Amino acid sequence: MKLRLPNNNYDYDLDYLKDEFNYEIIKRGEDYYESNHVLKCYKNNYKYYAKVSGNNGNEYDVEIDLYNLEMHCNCPCTFPCKHEYAVILAIENHDYENISLKPEVRKIEYDFKEIIKKIPANNLKKYLLSSKSIGKVYFETTTFNEYFINYLPKQKYIYYYNNLYNSISINSDYLNLLERYLEMIKLYIDKNEFNEGFKIIKSIIDSFKDTKRLDNEYFINKMPLIGMYFRIIYRHASPSTKNLIDDYIEKLINNNYYSSYYLEDIFNNYR
Repeated sequence: MKLRLPNNNYDYDLDYLKDEFNYEIIKRGEDYYESNHVLKCYKNNYKYYAKVSGNNGNEYDVEIDLYNLEMHCNCPCTFPCKHEYAVILAIENHDYENISLKPEVRKIEYDFKEIIKKIPANNLKKYLLSSKSIGKVYFETTTFNEYFINYLPKQKYIYYYNNLYNSISINSDYLNLLERYLEMIKLYIDKNEFNEGFKIIKSIIDSFKDTKRLDNEYFINKMPLIGMYFRIIYRHASPSTKNLIDDYIEKLINNNYYSSYYLEDIFNNYR
């Protein structure tokens, strides 16, 4: 990371970042920009988010942070790449759209040893003897987290909502994030953690609504599954969670969210 100069003049920061690129990458980055490979570029305060198409047909996510003078691209390149340079040129030419993102909410992490202490011995034994762990001599984190999701720290609504809202807003891999959320809803249902499942469903609907993407085809195709999860949760939830759901439905009706036929169908006859 480079240190910011005392004058905080962001106009010069692009020049500092340009010093990170070699001549060949600069020329290829210029070609990418001039050939319209920068598909989208968004500005939120001093951070820029862009989608850049590669020659191989792949699309890459690029982030440029002019406050911390950092760059990131998810392409395989291990050094400053042509995609990043193309985005720098887009920024330089004001070829971007201003957007307002939600504040970043960090995931509540946990101490692995403390979680182990909370899990009953019989549950751990069952896990170790299950097909999920046979053949392993260690705890594979993803499998362990899914199996014992009910013992992990509960994330706040704004963690789910803000992350998905921002991902949709900058068109950054939000479909995979949505899939992950749907997987988590099922995991919570399987563990009878119905309030947590509802929290995630609410964050999904609110984020697509607030970004005006309720008509997103992929989201529409997932609505029958979301509706099924929602009805299961309501039938088996505690009275307090049912009250939260009823209040949420009333809010939807009062704010005319039912103007979306697909959204209306999710909550039709949920009781």
